[in-house]
Amino acid sequence: MDEKIIFKEESYKIIGICMNIHSTLGNGFLEAVYSEVLEKEFVKNNIPYQREVKLDLFFNGEKLDKKYKADFICFDNIILEIKAVSFIHENFTKQTLNYLKATDKKLGLLINFGEKSLKYKRIINLSLNEKFDKLEKIRAIRVNIMKGIILAGGSGTRLYPLTIAVSKQLMPVYDKPMIYYPLSVLLLAGIREILIITTPQDQESFKKLLGDGSSIGCKFEYKVQPSPDGLAQAFILGEEFIGEDSVALVLGDNIFYGSGLPQLLESKTDVKGGCVFAYQVSDPERYGVVEFDENY
Repeated sequence: MDEKIIFKEESYKIIGICMNIHSTLGNGFLEAVYSEVLEKEFVKNNIPYQREVKLDLFFNGEKLDKKYKADFICFDNIILEIKAVSFIHENFTKQTLNYLKATDKKLGLLINFGEKSLKYKRIINLSLNEKFDKLEKIRAIRVNIMKGIILAGGSGTRLYPLTIAVSKQLMPVYDKPMIYYPLSVLLLAGIREILIITTPQDQESFKKLLGDGSSIGCKFEYKVQPSPDGLAQAFILGEEFIGEDSVALVLGDNIFYGSGLPQLLESKTDVKGGCVFAYQVSDPERYGVVEFDENY
Protein backbone atom coordinates (compact mmCIF):
# COMPACT_ATOMS: atom_id res chain seq x y z
CA MET A 1 0.00 0.00 0.00
CA ASP A 2 1.36 3.44 -0.97
CA GLU A 3 1.74 5.59 2.13
CA LYS A 4 1.13 8.72 0.05
CA ILE A 5 -2.03 7.60 -1.77
CA ILE A 6 -3.79 4.69 -0.11
CA PHE A 7 -5.51 2.22 -2.41
CA LYS A 8 -4.19 4.21 -5.35
CA GLU A 9 -4.65 1.63 -8.11
CA GLU A 10 -7.94 0.36 -6.70
CA SER A 11 -9.52 3.81 -6.44
CA TYR A 12 -8.31 4.82 -9.92
CA LYS A 13 -9.92 1.68 -11.38
CA ILE A 14 -13.23 2.57 -9.74
CA ILE A 15 -13.04 6.21 -10.85
CA GLY A 16 -12.17 5.17 -14.39
CA ILE A 17 -15.23 2.92 -14.58
CA CYS A 18 -17.41 5.74 -13.23
CA MET A 19 -16.03 8.13 -15.85
CA ASN A 20 -16.92 5.70 -18.64
CA ILE A 21 -20.45 5.30 -17.26
CA HIS A 22 -20.92 9.06 -17.02
CA SER A 23 -19.56 9.50 -20.56
CA THR A 24 -22.19 7.04 -21.84
CA LEU A 25 -25.24 7.95 -19.73
CA GLY A 26 -24.64 11.61 -19.02
CA ASN A 27 -26.07 13.28 -15.92
CA GLY A 28 -29.84 12.83 -16.26
CA PHE A 29 -30.57 9.64 -14.31
CA LEU A 30 -31.37 8.68 -10.71
CA GLU A 31 -28.73 7.29 -8.38
CA ALA A 32 -30.33 3.83 -8.60
CA VAL A 33 -29.67 3.70 -12.35
CA TYR A 34 -26.00 4.58 -11.97
CA SER A 35 -25.65 2.05 -9.14
CA GLU A 36 -27.16 -0.74 -11.24
CA VAL A 37 -24.88 0.00 -14.20
CA LEU A 38 -21.90 0.33 -11.85
CA GLU A 39 -22.57 -3.12 -10.42
CA LYS A 40 -22.60 -4.61 -13.92
CA GLU A 41 -19.30 -2.91 -14.72
CA PHE A 42 -17.73 -4.15 -11.47
CA VAL A 43 -18.62 -7.72 -12.45
CA LYS A 44 -17.25 -7.22 -15.98
CA ASN A 45 -13.96 -5.74 -14.68
CA ASN A 46 -13.51 -8.21 -11.80
CA ILE A 47 -13.76 -5.52 -9.11
CA PRO A 48 -14.50 -7.14 -5.73
CA TYR A 49 -17.55 -5.43 -4.23
CA GLN A 50 -20.59 -5.69 -2.00
CA ARG A 51 -23.70 -3.60 -2.69
CA GLU A 52 -25.93 -1.94 -0.07
CA VAL A 53 -23.96 -3.41 2.80
CA LYS A 54 -25.14 -2.80 6.37
CA LEU A 55 -22.16 -1.90 8.55
CA ASP A 56 -21.94 -1.74 12.33
CA LEU A 57 -21.36 1.67 13.91
CA PHE A 58 -19.27 2.16 17.03
CA PHE A 59 -18.95 4.92 19.61
CA ASN A 60 -16.00 4.75 22.02
CA GLY A 61 -15.65 1.07 21.17
CA GLU A 62 -19.32 0.27 21.88
CA LYS A 63 -21.46 -1.04 19.04
CA LEU A 64 -24.60 0.97 18.32
CA ASP A 65 -28.01 -0.41 17.42
CA LYS A 66 -28.17 1.82 14.35
CA LYS A 67 -26.43 0.50 11.25
CA TYR A 68 -25.05 2.32 8.24
CA LYS A 69 -25.90 1.09 4.74
CA ALA A 70 -23.14 1.79 2.22
CA ASP A 71 -23.92 1.98 -1.49
CA PHE A 72 -20.88 -0.20 -2.21
CA ILE A 73 -17.91 -1.64 -0.37
CA CYS A 74 -15.04 -2.32 -2.80
CA PHE A 75 -11.78 -4.15 -2.12
CA ASP A 76 -13.04 -4.70 1.47
CA ASN A 77 -11.91 -1.25 2.65
CA ILE A 78 -13.28 1.35 0.22
CA ILE A 79 -16.70 2.85 0.93
CA LEU A 80 -18.26 4.03 -2.34
CA GLU A 81 -21.09 6.56 -2.08
CA ILE A 82 -23.07 7.38 -5.24
CA LYS A 83 -24.78 10.75 -5.78
CA ALA A 84 -26.70 12.29 -8.68
CA VAL A 85 -27.02 15.89 -7.50
CA SER A 86 -26.17 19.34 -8.87
CA PHE A 87 -23.00 19.58 -6.74
CA ILE A 88 -21.21 17.74 -3.94
CA HIS A 89 -22.38 19.42 -0.75
CA GLU A 90 -19.85 19.59 2.07
CA ASN A 91 -22.28 17.65 4.27
CA PHE A 92 -21.86 14.61 1.99
CA THR A 93 -18.12 14.75 2.62
CA LYS A 94 -18.57 15.04 6.38
CA GLN A 95 -21.07 12.18 6.48
CA THR A 96 -18.75 9.90 4.51
CA LEU A 97 -15.82 10.78 6.78
CA ASN A 98 -17.92 10.10 9.88
CA TYR A 99 -18.94 6.70 8.50
CA LEU A 100 -15.31 5.89 7.78
CA LYS A 101 -14.38 6.66 11.39
CA ALA A 102 -17.38 4.79 12.81
CA THR A 103 -16.75 1.65 10.75
CA ASP A 104 -12.93 1.70 10.71
CA LYS A 105 -12.85 1.63 6.92
CA LYS A 106 -9.85 3.38 5.39
CA LEU A 107 -11.00 5.17 2.24
CA GLY A 108 -14.22 6.74 1.00
CA LEU A 109 -14.99 7.60 -2.63
CA LEU A 110 -17.79 10.11 -3.09
CA ILE A 111 -18.90 10.01 -6.74
CA ASN A 112 -21.35 12.50 -8.23
CA PHE A 113 -22.96 11.67 -11.59
CA GLY A 114 -25.28 14.68 -11.45
CA GLU A 115 -22.97 17.29 -12.97
CA LYS A 116 -21.95 17.91 -16.57
CA SER A 117 -18.67 16.12 -15.96
CA LEU A 118 -18.07 13.45 -13.33
CA LYS A 119 -16.93 14.83 -9.97
CA TYR A 120 -15.41 12.85 -7.15
CA LYS A 121 -13.72 13.13 -3.76
CA ARG A 122 -11.24 10.80 -2.10
CA ILE A 123 -11.92 10.91 1.64
CA ILE A 124 -9.42 9.29 3.98
CA ASN A 125 -9.83 8.05 7.52
CA LEU A 126 -6.62 9.67 8.75
CA SER A 127 -7.19 8.45 12.30
CA LEU A 128 -6.14 4.94 11.15
CA ASN A 129 -2.69 5.98 10.02
CA GLU A 130 -0.92 9.13 11.18
CA LYS A 131 1.90 8.71 8.67
CA PHE A 132 0.09 10.51 5.87
CA ASP A 133 1.60 13.90 5.17
CA LYS A 134 -0.06 17.22 4.43
CA LEU A 135 -0.24 16.46 0.73
CA GLU A 136 -2.58 13.53 1.32
CA LYS A 137 -4.70 15.60 3.71
CA ILE A 138 -5.22 18.07 0.89
CA ARG A 139 -6.22 15.24 -1.46
CA ALA A 140 -8.70 13.94 1.09
CA ILE A 141 -10.89 17.01 0.94
CA ARG A 142 -10.24 18.40 -2.57
CA VAL A 143 -12.70 17.96 -5.39
CA ASN A 144 -10.73 17.23 -8.53
CA ILE A 145 -12.40 19.49 -11.10
CA MET A 146 -9.43 20.61 -13.20
CA LYS A 147 -9.11 19.09 -16.65
CA GLY A 148 -6.04 18.73 -18.82
CA ILE A 149 -5.12 19.25 -22.46
CA ILE A 150 -2.08 17.75 -24.18
CA LEU A 151 -1.28 19.55 -27.42
CA ALA A 152 0.46 16.89 -29.52
CA GLY A 153 0.09 18.38 -32.99
CA GLY A 154 2.72 19.87 -35.26
CA SER A 155 4.80 18.21 -37.94
CA GLY A 156 8.16 17.92 -36.14
CA THR A 157 10.12 19.20 -39.15
CA ARG A 158 13.33 19.64 -37.17
CA LEU A 159 13.45 15.85 -36.70
CA TYR A 160 12.94 14.95 -40.39
CA PRO A 161 13.09 12.30 -41.76
CA LEU A 162 12.21 10.51 -38.49
CA THR A 163 8.91 12.37 -38.14
CA ILE A 164 7.71 11.92 -41.70
CA ALA A 165 5.97 8.68 -40.75
CA VAL A 166 5.81 8.94 -36.94
CA SER A 167 4.63 11.82 -34.73
CA LYS A 168 7.38 13.43 -32.67
CA GLN A 169 5.31 12.86 -29.51
CA LEU A 170 5.30 9.11 -30.20
CA MET A 171 9.08 8.90 -30.57
CA PRO A 172 10.88 7.05 -27.74
CA VAL A 173 12.62 9.00 -24.99
CA TYR A 174 14.61 6.43 -23.01
CA ASP A 175 12.04 3.61 -22.57
CA LYS A 176 8.75 5.47 -23.12
CA PRO A 177 6.96 7.37 -25.89
CA MET A 178 7.53 11.10 -25.46
CA ILE A 179 3.87 11.84 -24.68
CA TYR A 180 4.07 9.71 -21.53
CA TYR A 181 6.11 12.45 -19.86
CA PRO A 182 3.62 15.35 -20.14
CA LEU A 183 0.83 12.89 -19.38
CA SER A 184 2.57 11.95 -16.12
CA VAL A 185 2.80 15.66 -15.22
CA LEU A 186 -0.99 16.00 -15.44
CA LEU A 187 -1.46 12.81 -13.42
CA LEU A 188 0.87 14.14 -10.72
CA ALA A 189 -1.39 17.18 -10.49
CA GLY A 190 -4.35 14.87 -9.85
CA ILE A 191 -5.90 15.54 -13.28
CA ARG A 192 -7.82 12.58 -14.69
CA GLU A 193 -9.91 14.03 -17.56
CA ILE A 194 -7.60 14.82 -20.46
CA LEU A 195 -8.09 15.99 -24.06
CA ILE A 196 -5.34 14.93 -26.46
CA ILE A 197 -5.07 17.13 -29.56
CA THR A 198 -3.27 15.56 -32.54
CA THR A 199 -2.76 15.96 -36.26
CA PRO A 200 -5.37 14.24 -38.46
CA GLN A 201 -2.95 11.57 -39.67
CA ASP A 202 -1.59 10.68 -36.21
CA GLN A 203 -4.78 10.46 -34.13
CA GLU A 204 -5.32 6.72 -34.61
CA SER A 205 -1.76 5.99 -33.46
CA PHE A 206 -2.34 7.96 -30.25
CA LYS A 207 -5.64 6.16 -29.66
CA LYS A 208 -3.93 2.80 -30.15
CA LEU A 209 -1.22 3.74 -27.64
CA LEU A 210 -3.33 5.42 -24.94
CA GLY A 211 -6.89 4.12 -25.44
CA ASP A 212 -9.67 5.76 -23.46
CA GLY A 213 -7.63 6.03 -20.25
CA SER A 214 -9.85 3.77 -18.17
CA SER A 215 -7.03 1.30 -17.51
CA ILE A 216 -5.29 3.94 -15.35
CA GLY A 217 -8.40 5.57 -13.88
CA CYS A 218 -8.57 8.36 -16.45
CA LYS A 219 -10.85 9.56 -19.21
CA PHE A 220 -9.15 10.49 -22.49
CA GLU A 221 -10.80 12.36 -25.34
CA TYR A 222 -9.30 13.24 -28.70
CA LYS A 223 -9.49 16.20 -31.04
CA VAL A 224 -7.85 16.92 -34.39
CA GLN A 225 -5.81 20.07 -35.05
CA PRO A 226 -5.92 20.47 -38.85
CA SER A 227 -2.92 22.82 -38.91
CA PRO A 228 -0.44 24.10 -36.27
CA ASP A 229 -1.95 27.52 -35.56
CA GLY A 230 -0.54 28.29 -32.12
CA LEU A 231 -0.99 27.28 -28.50
CA ALA A 232 -4.14 29.33 -27.99
CA GLN A 233 -5.91 27.21 -30.60
CA ALA A 234 -5.86 24.33 -28.12
CA PHE A 235 -8.38 26.19 -25.96
CA ILE A 236 -10.58 26.90 -28.97
CA LEU A 237 -10.54 23.27 -30.06
CA GLY A 238 -11.13 22.17 -26.48
CA GLU A 239 -13.94 24.63 -25.71
CA GLU A 240 -16.66 21.96 -25.45
CA PHE A 241 -14.37 19.63 -23.47
CA ILE A 242 -13.44 22.36 -20.98
CA GLY A 243 -17.01 23.55 -20.40
CA GLU A 244 -17.08 25.61 -17.20
CA ASP A 245 -14.16 23.81 -15.54
CA SER A 246 -10.60 25.01 -15.08
CA VAL A 247 -7.96 23.49 -17.33
CA ALA A 248 -4.21 22.94 -17.58
CA LEU A 249 -2.38 22.87 -20.92
CA VAL A 250 0.87 21.01 -21.50
CA LEU A 251 2.70 20.40 -24.77
CA GLY A 252 3.17 16.84 -25.95
CA ASP A 253 6.96 17.25 -26.15
CA ASN A 254 7.44 18.84 -22.70
CA ILE A 255 9.51 16.90 -20.17
CA PHE A 256 9.56 18.19 -16.59
CA TYR A 257 11.60 16.86 -13.71
CA GLY A 258 12.53 18.23 -10.31
CA SER A 259 12.33 17.94 -6.56
CA GLY A 260 8.91 18.85 -5.18
CA LEU A 261 7.24 18.80 -8.61
CA PRO A 262 4.09 16.88 -7.47
CA GLN A 263 3.50 19.30 -4.58
CA LEU A 264 4.05 22.30 -6.85
CA LEU A 265 1.58 20.99 -9.43
CA GLU A 266 -1.13 20.15 -6.91
CA SER A 267 -0.80 23.57 -5.27
CA LYS A 268 -1.84 25.20 -8.57
CA THR A 269 -4.99 23.22 -9.39
CA ASP A 270 -7.32 25.72 -7.72
CA VAL A 271 -5.89 29.10 -8.66
CA LYS A 272 -7.87 32.22 -9.50
CA GLY A 273 -7.06 33.45 -12.97
CA GLY A 274 -4.13 31.90 -14.81
CA CYS A 275 -0.81 30.35 -13.87
CA VAL A 276 2.22 29.91 -16.15
CA PHE A 277 5.11 27.65 -15.15
CA ALA A 278 8.47 29.12 -16.20
CA TYR A 279 12.16 28.62 -15.46
CA GLN A 280 15.01 31.11 -15.53
CA VAL A 281 17.61 30.28 -18.20
CA SER A 282 20.82 31.87 -19.47
CA ASP A 283 19.79 31.76 -23.16
CA PRO A 284 16.12 32.89 -23.27
CA GLU A 285 16.27 33.52 -27.03
CA ARG A 286 15.96 29.74 -27.53
CA TYR A 287 12.68 29.53 -25.61
CA GLY A 288 9.29 31.10 -25.15
CA VAL A 289 9.63 34.13 -22.90
CA VAL A 290 7.22 35.21 -20.16
CA GLU A 291 6.77 38.97 -19.91
CA PHE A 292 5.65 40.66 -16.69
CA ASP A 293 3.72 43.91 -16.52
CA GLU A 294 3.54 46.45 -13.69
CA ASN A 295 0.88 44.37 -11.89
CA TYR A 296 3.23 41.45 -11.30
